[in-house]
Amino acid sequence: ATFNQNGAGRDRLVSYSSRGPTADGRIKPDVVAPGFSIQSSTGGACGWRSMDGTSMSAPGVSGAAALVRQYLREGFLDGGYRGSGEGFDPSGSLVKAILMNSGRSISHVFTRQGKLAGTSRAYDNSQGHGAVHLTNTLPLQGINDLSAFAVDNAVISDAQTFTFEVDTTKCNSNT
Repeated sequence: ATFNQNGAGRDRLVSYSSRGPTADGRIKPDVVAPGFSIQSSTGGACGWRSMDGTSMSAPGVSGAAALVRQYLREGFLDGGYRGSGEGFDPSGSLVKAILMNSGRSISHVFTRQGKLAGTSRAYDNSQGHGAVHLTNTLPLQGINDLSAFAVDNAVISDAQTFTFEVDTTKCNSNT
């Protein structure tokens, strides 16, 4: 979990956030999301209270996954607007890959004792692929200048290959 998205807190991983690696060496977590000082409804009453933890960050990631699914079903992928391409029902693996690809690196990591441990970068065992930020990976007309394509549920046989050409001449080295 990261601090909430307001101000400087957005680039800080809270001390109690789970860390990797897994027992078999995989990087975990996959992604991080705001989970500190999140306003949440109170059980059984009409009201709000501030809450912390993965119970607060998981709904944000789940909501982002639902948005990715809707984005692909409504055909946004080709041009960044509804109906610009043919919609399809994405697999869970594709939705997860898009969430992970959207990661924005967070810079500060706190120890379990609440002290600043130093800096971090995406693809480490503190933040995984970073904080979910969908406009880093999905084209949205008027919001960003991205192009994207997706291959989903492709069957690859033994000795078969897929080749993709990527033109990086228009890439900005700062993104």
